[in-house]
Amino acid sequence: MAPINQAAWLMAPDKGPLEVKPAPYTSPDAGQMVLKNGAIAVNPIDWAKQFCGEKKWKWMTFPWILGEDVAGEVVEIGEGITRFKVGDRVISHAVGFYVFGNRPEEGTFQLYTIVRENMTAPIPDSLSYEKACVIPLACSAACCALYQKTYLELPYPTCPPAPLNGQYILITGGATSVGCNAIQLARASGYKVVTTCSERNFSLVKKLGALYAFDYASPSLQENIIAVLKEVEVIGAFAIGPGSVELSIDVMSQLGDSCKKIIAKASFPWPKEDPVDDDEYWAYMKWVDGWNDKISALEEKHGITTRFVEGAELGRNELGKVIYGGFLPGALAGGGYVAAPEPQVIGQGLQHVQEALDTHKRGVSARKVVVRLE
Repeated sequence: MAPINQAAWLMAPDKGPLEVKPAPYTSPDAGQMVLKNGAIAVNPIDWAKQFCGEKKWKWMTFPWILGEDVAGEVVEIGEGITRFKVGDRVISHAVGFYVFGNRPEEGTFQLYTIVRENMTAPIPDSLSYEKACVIPLACSAACCALYQKTYLELPYPTCPPAPLNGQYILITGGATSVGCNAIQLARASGYKVVTTCSERNFSLVKKLGALYAFDYASPSLQENIIAVLKEVEVIGAFAIGPGSVELSIDVMSQLGDSCKKIIAKASFPWPKEDPVDDDEYWAYMKWVDGWNDKISALEEKHGITTRFVEGAELGRNELGKVIYGGFLPGALAGGGYVAAPEPQVIGQGLQHVQEALDTHKRGVSARKVVVRLE
């Protein structure tokens, strides 16, 4: 008899709260597994989809199951999988949200989720599900920025970390979930990391591997970063967080030929106050178009390239296997890669997922919002 499944469903594009209802249990196809979810984390795209309804990510239909980050136990294995067995503890970046996934069975806001082998890594017994589930999407996004062709194209990370090669990388938003992963990955690839965050998070980002940390609120932020980078070789920048793209362009425009003028960007501006109706939403989207035009003009003026990061693209190329199959298992088991930032656990059970989304939307600092499911 199949396990009994439940999910926190997004029932309709009306911005209403998620509803906990029964969900089908679906067996995996080849190259896939089913997890019994131990803990899940929420991400900005989850509450953004709930807010935007049918205006954005139109390939999804309703009702739908959101969620990308999960840690749990393998309960069923599809054909062709040899790397895992039933009972293994794993993390996975589930891909139901994305075009190449595009089905609710691969969303994590439920008790049982279908995941893909090339987006899944084992975790040691010493790592709790609550801590582990902060890793997947943020790690995937950081990897897409750092390693994919036409982005920063760093050499792949190694465990133990590669020797420092003398080159630098600027990673803004170092205490965010994506930033915490990007710092560790860049250091594992042999780079010296310069990052930004609040002063209270300096110890966190330096523990993760950043060589320099600067207060993002400092009036001399730009000058401080340039002072470090002006005489060294810079491989590029990864812009995370509000104002990060503009900051990265301003810095790079004042560095010489020793700077590779490319910026991977993981953020775009979101208004301080949510649009309250369709007119305000479309006015905001028009404003975003203007922002993109402004960034394009700055690129042309300074000879800089920026590229937006799609966080799950490694699931469609060799990078997924490199990271989830090659790097993360040994790095997590050996302690060379840590789950960061710390989880902010909202509660236990699917009934807490909406609360978790609301908490994340209001904003958290150096935490990732998590719901325990067992």
